[in-house]
Amino acid sequence: MRNNSGFYLSQGFDVLSNNLCKQGFLFVLAFFSTHENHSLVLANVALTVYILPFLFLSYFAGTHAEPRNKRRLIRQLKLLDLLLVSLVALSYAFEAVWLTLLMIALLGCKTAIMTPVKFAYMSERYQGNALLRSNALMQTMSLTCMLIAITSAGFILEQMHHPLEFGYLLIVISVLGLISSGLMQNSQPRHIQHSEPMRVRKLLSEMHEYGLWPNIILVAWFWFISALFVSQFINFIKLELAGSPAIAATALAIVVAGMLSGAVILEWFKPRKLGFVILSGMSLSALTSGIALYAPDDQGVHHISAFFTSGLGLSALLFATGVFATSYIAPAYTRLQHASPSDKVARIMGISSIVNALLICMSTAFAYLILELLELGLQLYFFAIGLINLLFFATLAWWLRKTA
Repeated sequence: MRNNSGFYLSQGFDVLSNNLCKQGFLFVLAFFSTHENHSLVLANVALTVYILPFLFLSYFAGTHAEPRNKRRLIRQLKLLDLLLVSLVALSYAFEAVWLTLLMIALLGCKTAIMTPVKFAYMSERYQGNALLRSNALMQTMSLTCMLIAITSAGFILEQMHHPLEFGYLLIVISVLGLISSGLMQNSQPRHIQHSEPMRVRKLLSEMHEYGLWPNIILVAWFWFISALFVSQFINFIKLELAGSPAIAATALAIVVAGMLSGAVILEWFKPRKLGFVILSGMSLSALTSGIALYAPDDQGVHHISAFFTSGLGLSALLFATGVFATSYIAPAYTRLQHASPSDKVARIMGISSIVNALLICMSTAFAYLILELLELGLQLYFFAIGLINLLFFATLAWWLRKTA
């Protein structure tokens, strides 16, 4: 994998530029909006418009990519990314919230097409434990770049004199991603029988025959829980802990450090069994509930030093959350890729992306129910995440035992 650093750098810059746009928007809402309820609602709206294109484009992207050279497709998508990021810079220049949301939706379209392409590329390049390591590296890099985006967005938005400067940064990062994609190793597309086109209904039937649906549901559930967690975590730090953008970035850095540790654990033990994935997922329930029940002192956490003293327990919970997040999602993706027929990986990952998008959109409805209709607040919101996650894995464990 070291010899293919161009692929990982390209994907890292892609995540970085997209999340600088999206997470920067969330920081503006959380720390610079005068209406907190407006901020809570738009935080989930931004996530929804970014993920909604996955419902319509993922399968098409997988079908289009299957017989084609994935390296060439990724480079073409990086050119499209540069164009869209330039439009994002234009939206920041006008400081138009709804125009920025439109640009986020267009970036979501590009990402929806990119997702099955990159997973198919990985399946062509790697097998066995190398594929597991590749998935772990990809997920950890994605969260790391998201952290960098959040940290940069917070500090840049505090220091910059004009929003267009933020757009210039996005363009530079996108250019770096385009250059990195030129350093990728080539891959050999699987042989496709063009005389027998694969219809969606037939593909869904084959996915059932191969027993892929439990793994697809496991992957989608992770993104459902992650969407609930990530979309409101910055608001949680601000409203419940009285924290600053630097505190929010520090908290997310601890989560990413945990994810890096989780990747090391996967490298040592190489676990792929379903029982290990379920155990990791159930552990996230206890950790999320613990975060929700954490109560700081009356002064809150205003400085990073205070976060590591009065917030030591919270730091431990966040670190463990990162560990179990990686040890859940990387094996889940690896199980799905290994179980898929080699000539249908891109299309199956496209179907998986559609299911992921459906559940992420459901997360917006769940957040609206808890925060707007029931007005339960962020502590109960995070506690509810832990509760429904526990119920999901308890039901899954019961079903697996019943069908064994």
